[in-house]
Amino acid sequence: RMPDLDIKAKIIGRHPLPDLLSHQSPTIRVTGAVESIWPEMEEVDVFVFPMTRGAGLQNKVLEALRARRPVIASAICAASLPNENEH
Repeated sequence: RMPDLDIKAKIIGRHPLPDLLSHQSPTIRVTGAVESIWPEMEEVDVFVFPMTRGAGLQNKVLEALRARRPVIASAICAASLPNENEH
């Protein structure tokens, strides 16, 4: 038997689509734009960046890493970061 997991998702970003807003529930929160990302970072354990386009992708990932949180990112997000294996 799988243990009960207390998993919650917080979706942050400007102009969330109406379809995304319709999925809000006690376990899924859509914030839209936020004044500061730092208070939000204190409340999460893992950041997920599924974005395929947009401005500031690298900065968003770097902010999550600076907050010392694990990051799961799309290939486009990850490609914008330096790779320690590439010299």
